[in-house]
Amino acid sequence: MITTLVVDDTGSVRRSLQLLLETTDDIRVAGEASNGVDAVHLARALRPDVVTSTSTARSSAASSATC
Repeated sequence: MITTLVVDDTGSVRRSLQLLLETTDDIRVAGEASNGVDAVHLARALRPDVVTSTSTARSSAASSATC
């Protein structure tokens, strides 16, 4: 099972990506965040295998953690 964290500043994009990812049996969305700071906190807490993120959802602190 691959766990993911979905990060995007637009709720409809996060929801669409979550629905798409959950159509497969081997991917589970562990959480979602609307900005980079929340994404870093959730990534540390949830330890997902994959984080999907758009560049607009990143903050300067989160960018340094993900680049």
